[in-house]
Amino acid sequence: MGNAVKFLKPNTVLEAIIFEDKVITAELPIKMEFKIIEAPPSIRGDTAQGGVKQAKIETGAYINVPLFIDESDIIRVNTETGEVSPIFQPIAAAPAAASISPRDGRSSLRFK
Repeated sequence: MGNAVKFLKPNTVLEAIIFEDKVITAELPIKMEFKIIEAPPSIRGDTAQGGVKQAKIETGAYINVPLFIDESDIIRVNTETGEVSPIFQPIAAAPAAASISPRDGRSSLRFK
């Protein structure tokens, strides 16, 4: 598994190759979600430069994350490269007061 061990969480489903009752190799899913448990505070305006900082994820591993990521954020990480997936930073659930309504024949998300 190499460096991917730092992304191993309890109850993660792995793909494994077994030969003569011995595990030869095991692979994690390519993308997994992790909670940030420790991160330096964000400073207003940090996103303008596009820099990174070290943050600790729930497995205890430290990875580079964008400056705007805060403690308790959920991020999606590529377990092969260790990079935060740019489309999903941070992953957040829609507020409970959100509603979806049709508009001009298309769906739109409106927050109340």
